[in-house]
Amino acid sequence: TLDAHLDPEHHPNADREGAAAELWLSELEALLEPRVVGELEAEVEELLARKDAVREAEGKAPLRSYYRQYALLQEVTKAGVKALCGGLTLCHSCDPGRDTVTSFYEAGLAVGLYDRGEVCAFGANDGAAADEGARKSASVRALSRSPLYRSSASTAVQRRATAMVAQLDVGPLQEQQPQKLVESWLPSLSASKAA
Repeated sequence: TLDAHLDPEHHPNADREGAAAELWLSELEALLEPRVVGELEAEVEELLARKDAVREAEGKAPLRSYYRQYALLQEVTKAGVKALCGGLTLCHSCDPGRDTVTSFYEAGLAVGLYDRGEVCAFGANDGAAADEGARKSASVRALSRSPLYRSSASTAVQRRATAMVAQLDVGPLQEQQPQKLVESWLPSLSASKAA
């Protein structure tokens, strides 16, 4: 969530549906080296300039000013969560569009905060309507094969992880993707149960 001094309306109006945790941008920035935040800011500025140049050539107005802040929020969140959890599986739409905040994932790639191997595209299903129940069942089955999930001493933690995976709204997942997600969630789920 954006800190109030950056956008006083973001926190009270942020979409929290299905959220497992909420962190302030400043908390996530504190997990990163200042150099990394600076490189991200520069890369986002460069992407904005390139996108605006294309838009100008097309006779369109530049992207709105909020794009910079929300692109930084998105990328700092990914980098901070990766630092906090020790890993990241990034689920993005197959086609984030050219002029969307989501399209700024290119900044994180360019800075090296994550690589394409950590990006899971969803929404591609060869044009056929995906069977949501089958997708979620396959995800839960893949989760149950995760060594970290199996070794979790708490069945309550396992149930919470299973419920989280079952709530994912994604396209067909590769076998290792639910396992990567759970491997990043289990430590925090265990810690929250102990608290």
